[in-house]
Amino acid sequence: MKKFLLLFFCSILSFPLLAQNNLVVRDFKYLQYDQTANLKGTSKKDNNGKTAALIKIETTLDNLAFDGGSYGIVTTEHKTGQWWVYVPQRAQKLTIRHPKYGKCEYYYEDEIKAARTYTMKLNLEGKNISFVTSIPGSEVMVDDEKIGKSPLTTYLSYGIHRVSIKNKNMYYDGNITVSKEGQNQYNFKMLDENDLYGTITVKVANGADIYYNGEKVGAGSWYTRQKAGTYILEARKKNSETVTTTVEVVAKQDKTVKINAPIPYTGYLKVDLTPKTAGIYLDDKLLTESNVCTLPIGRNSITFAKKGYRSITKTYNIPRDKEVNDTIKLKPLTYIKETGFYAGVAFCYNSMMGISGTLGFVFKNIDIQASYIMGLTKSDEVYWYDEDTRDELGSCIYKMNQMAFKLGYQFPLGKSIGITPQVGYLTQMLSSSGVDYGSKAICSNLTVGVKLNIAPMNHLCFFLNPEYAIPMKKSETFASIAKVADFTEGGFYGNVGLLVNF
Repeated sequence: MKKFLLLFFCSILSFPLLAQNNLVVRDFKYLQYDQTANLKGTSKKDNNGKTAALIKIETTLDNLAFDGGSYGIVTTEHKTGQWWVYVPQRAQKLTIRHPKYGKCEYYYEDEIKAARTYTMKLNLEGKNISFVTSIPGSEVMVDDEKIGKSPLTTYLSYGIHRVSIKNKNMYYDGNITVSKEGQNQYNFKMLDENDLYGTITVKVANGADIYYNGEKVGAGSWYTRQKAGTYILEARKKNSETVTTTVEVVAKQDKTVKINAPIPYTGYLKVDLTPKTAGIYLDDKLLTESNVCTLPIGRNSITFAKKGYRSITKTYNIPRDKEVNDTIKLKPLTYIKETGFYAGVAFCYNSMMGISGTLGFVFKNIDIQASYIMGLTKSDEVYWYDEDTRDELGSCIYKMNQMAFKLGYQFPLGKSIGITPQVGYLTQMLSSSGVDYGSKAICSNLTVGVKLNIAPMNHLCFFLNPEYAIPMKKSETFASIAKVADFTEGGFYGNVGLLVNF
């Protein structure tokens, strides 16, 4: 038993001696133009108050420990890709330890001087490896680091290394193992990467955004060329739940896939609707014929419609998982417009008949109308004489044009009939042929009447408009011509015509 225990403890004590020491210093030199060790903010003092020397150790290794022997270490700082080790002047050696790769001892060839900056390259033990490729000039990467273009030779530590080689569409991707007894040169045969890639067109509804590896790559669709394999895509949209879909890329194939669209967050609209059977529409799509519908959150423009009724469109702001209530009452559809613009033509009957053109608009049943009547009939020939000599001066034939402005209020009588009492202003204007006597004589009138609209269909209306004109002001010439030519000043008018409503 004693012999066994002695052997066990000897084995424990000897274990560190059996550990492999793979650390090696490949380069050490003084940086003549680097003042880091002597600059404010980066300089350090040793125990004697002297400015310490700085050794910048270039390595990617973590968990390093440093020992300066009898002179000690002032301090260390771990930087990206470097360790900064501050040592006192005249330091003689540096011991570097790693829990996995063992230790190495480096004795400085020249005396370390205060306030100077040095550089050291620390590598794992290895050897020079030559790279030869089937296509010379190919870009070589080892462990994701660019090495150069083939053929080349580089130092690699013992162990497994990932090698990636690229030349246009030709490639190599794999691992090599470097060992003391292993080969010193590797020959790589390049492969055509087209044999590994496929193309895919991804489509998603609603114009949703497509994300790959956390980055937006398209909206609604995405075309890409990828290595064969399985890929995870996301469809995202504002106010919607993100949906994840797995797609497969097949080598040497071009395929189109549809991925699941994001699921909108929703709320509810409850409507007390009259008539009950009216439809509820979103973007011209019937949602429901009941009084409750599910809507995406946010602003929604909703239309309530039923045949024979005037539709209503309202905008609602729908919160997530909550209900919005409203009351909607549709009015029966009528061809008699409460508000709108109209234009038309009519036949005007009075002592001198004519054709009229009419423009007007209705606003909340208030009717404003303007008309111009072009005379069709002509007066008898009227002779003019000199008042003193009684000599005949000539003769004229007269026509009468008229301009009218009317204001009224429309009373709808059911779906297709409307009656509008009106008051207005009418101007009668004479024009002559022959000698120019009495031309432009006018008579101003106050008019009262009523307009009856009969609309057999939407936008089309027949009308009858009897009215009476009361002369208010007339020129002496107008009165004289009216008496001789046998036409009335003012009097009864009748208009029958057709209107188009907009």
